[in-house]
Amino acid sequence: MRLHVSSTALLMTLGFGITACSDTPKSDTGDTRSTPTDATSTQTDTSPDLTDTGADTATTATTGTTGTADTADTGPTTSLPTTTDVRTLVMPSDPNILYLGRWDHSEPDAPWCGWQGCSIVVNFEGTGLQATLNPGSNTEFFRVIVDDDPHASTRLEVSPGRETYDLIDGLPYRAHKVELVKETYLGEPTTFQRFGIAGMGLLPPPERPARRMLFVGDQTLAGYSLEHERNDLSGSVRGSHFGYAGIVSRSFDAEYHNISFGDATLSSMLDRLGRTDRDDEDSIWDPAEFQADVVVVHLGANDVGQIQDDIVSDYRELVVAMRERQPDAHIVLYNAWGWNEAEPAQYAESVVSFIGDEALSSVQFPWLFEQFHACEYDHGGMAVGLTEHLSEELGWDAEPADVMSGFGEAGNVANGGFEEVAPFGGFGWRYNEEPEVARVEDETQAWEGASLVHLSSGGTIHQPNPVDEQQLVTLNLWLRGTSESDEVTVTIDFRPGVFGAEPLAGHSETWSVSSVWQPYFVQTTSPSNVDIGIDVAQTRVTIQAGATSEIDVDGLEMIIIDAPFTTPTTTTTPTTTTTPTTTPDTGTWTPDTGAVPFDSGFILDTDSASGDDTSVPMGMDSGAGDSGPSPSADSAGEPSPEDSGEEDSGYGADMTDSSFF
Repeated sequence: MRLHVSSTALLMTLGFGITACSDTPKSDTGDTRSTPTDATSTQTDTSPDLTDTGADTATTATTGTTGTADTADTGPTTSLPTTTDVRTLVMPSDPNILYLGRWDHSEPDAPWCGWQGCSIVVNFEGTGLQATLNPGSNTEFFRVIVDDDPHASTRLEVSPGRETYDLIDGLPYRAHKVELVKETYLGEPTTFQRFGIAGMGLLPPPERPARRMLFVGDQTLAGYSLEHERNDLSGSVRGSHFGYAGIVSRSFDAEYHNISFGDATLSSMLDRLGRTDRDDEDSIWDPAEFQADVVVVHLGANDVGQIQDDIVSDYRELVVAMRERQPDAHIVLYNAWGWNEAEPAQYAESVVSFIGDEALSSVQFPWLFEQFHACEYDHGGMAVGLTEHLSEELGWDAEPADVMSGFGEAGNVANGGFEEVAPFGGFGWRYNEEPEVARVEDETQAWEGASLVHLSSGGTIHQPNPVDEQQLVTLNLWLRGTSESDEVTVTIDFRPGVFGAEPLAGHSETWSVSSVWQPYFVQTTSPSNVDIGIDVAQTRVTIQAGATSEIDVDGLEMIIIDAPFTTPTTTTTPTTTTTPTTTPDTGTWTPDTGAVPFDSGFILDTDSASGDDTSVPMGMDSGAGDSGPSPSADSAGEPSPEDSGEEDSGYGADMTDSSFF
């Protein structure tokens, strides 16, 4: 809650502001590591009649709401906490401050951190908290988490130079916990210079996490486009807290270091692994200060294009160097196959075998996003894979992740009922920011649960998931329109596990839908692998509203059956089903695979009148005398449009940007 005060009240507030210290004005962008001139660690001013003419300008973090995006940062304000007449200054050397991450404390009252993911955690008694920060000459972004509620956290833009920011104010007067997380590293280290408390001061600090994890990697771990689904490379949507390093660490109650940068390769990481400041070769980090239980190496995307021998050699050299620095850690090589047919992820197992280290393992996550960079719910999916691997390798128990997974599991889609949402607002089906796509929370309108997705005027959502050759894929879903003229097209296609690959095969159906919820299904098979390098690896589900249609979607479920399976006939239609008018069931329906019309899956264009229609709405007969809705005369058409990533990725069509290839 923010208190708005008049200019008169603000002047009165400044009277009991930061009065007992001299301070560098906002325009001073000098040495970010200079020691402040505050005389003592803690200073309390209880004299509201005093005037502080040299106080920092206070800037406020963006206010977030539970389960919604907070990326629209607001500008600075000049309001200060006004709910108490006690103002306490706390210097960085105070023992009640908990520092997490790779901090330099060579000057105790001017600690600085460069790498993303470092944080400051305090418990305090009062109603508000300010922090004075200096990121040097570059803007950086921080996240403010109050009372362990990450989904109500705020994102703070920290401008160049020394400045004081309101982290939170207007709280009930009691004990509170605040964590200030450095989300980005966009140029220079940030120096922390003091806290200002609207209250009596700091309480004993939280306990340090029980475990330690070290992550080293490239642009994925550095959180590029973390809060955006379409390769937005701006710093305002980069992040660390909701990246998979943060998610996994919180699941295991671990402190973590995130040592990653955008163009990192296996060899260039060797040069920066041991630095406190990424770009300063003289800032040496002593590994004895942070001996990890687990080291996760996420590298390789920027090594694509090198010959195999060089990649394997660089991999081995990095692992050996890591073992020297972290002798007791379990090291995991974690990456995805999906850039092309020759990349480091393919050699990870052979590197593990060659080195023969019992505390070295490898695991891959599926590349289930067609963009260069992963967003929060993709990181949620990566977190699942890594958490499961570490639990199996080390016997660690994990708490549930605090970010949803956008990766389907066990042959099913992810978030088929649209009940979950990532902190930035995406819900696992691209693209949530399209004006024709809306996630609606209304249990009176949803088929199941409390949420549905509304598509209008050609609006499209899609999601890829893993698949193998010759598998029977069935998609069940519930659809509703606003009139009998509303149409929707559902496509299942199959693609190889290579970034940006076109479909190998697929099947589309177009239906007219009524104004009541009705179940539908699409069924087809994945093609056989015909040659090395074009093996089928993904199936993509795409749902598109007609150009002038309004469509509600809910209750999606995908079922994948391995071969051999009984090939359905082409003569039997599904059994009639009555749409419930009271409390709905789960919204799913498993078709009779021995009787449902079947498509071979090797063509994209099909004609439902030709006898290979696979997808008839349940409860409807396809005969001419049926009074209910029926499939359109030609359900084939072209596959529904999809984003190729070329227009919004920030890279040329030849994909030759040196940061990736």
